[in-house]
Amino acid sequence: MRTVLISMLSGLAALAPPKFEVASIKPCHDAVGSRGGEGNAAPPGRLILHCQSLGGLINVAFVLFADGRANLPSMATRVSGVPDWAKSARYDINAKAEGSPSKAVMQGPMLQALLEERFQVKVHRETKEIPVYALTVAKNGPKLQPFQPGSCRPVDMRAILTFGEPPVSGPLPECDYRFTRNGPNNRIDLQATTLEDFARMLGSPVGRPVEDRTGIPGQFDFHLEFAADEADPAAAQSIFTAIQKFGLKLEAAQGTGTVVVIDRVERPSGN
Repeated sequence: MRTVLISMLSGLAALAPPKFEVASIKPCHDAVGSRGGEGNAAPPGRLILHCQSLGGLINVAFVLFADGRANLPSMATRVSGVPDWAKSARYDINAKAEGSPSKAVMQGPMLQALLEERFQVKVHRETKEIPVYALTVAKNGPKLQPFQPGSCRPVDMRAILTFGEPPVSGPLPECDYRFTRNGPNNRIDLQATTLEDFARMLGSPVGRPVEDRTGIPGQFDFHLEFAADEADPAAAQSIFTAIQKFGLKLEAAQGTGTVVVIDRVERPSGN
């Protein structure tokens, strides 16, 4: 019986989320310009975040790194129920882990455990039908520019979010992965990008999640310019018109979204 009990307890310990050995959480009162964090530049086994809002920390822990790996931002997963004080109150976090867990594990499951302990954060997830845009192929077929392997070194955003900037290797330049402004217009330059990731990136400018329903595999290059404010007479065409040059279109549709609902949150306990 004792052997069975020890085995059961060991199994439960293995299922328990990893936690930081020590962690300091202090209110931050710095100016807006100093907000940020060492993030991926922190030493191995350390999580150092500077002047982050509690709402932002919850988004990092329960959405972007929820499962211990980097998830590219998606408007299909949102946080609901953040109280006003948690949107404005900002904190410095300096936490040390045992060993050298990945950045994604520290910013996901381990940060979740820290927020649950110090801020009494309790959440649940709801899956519901939400309005989306479907990225589909236009009537005359796709007009996509296939990525030419060997022309540049693809950017792995998931690796960057997880491990920091990867070291440059080889003579190839880094592929484009840029979101910039050109006067009154927004500009997107992407290389070696799947249509799934392209659709995800369109979510922010169109204001709702975009689902790839083209069924087209492979990597492509996208260079797109569209109006940041369509009311500006100097601006370019809308994004809905601009993507037609790729033989694609956006259609209003229904899709599935996840809402992380905050059931409880309190001001942090002492360090």
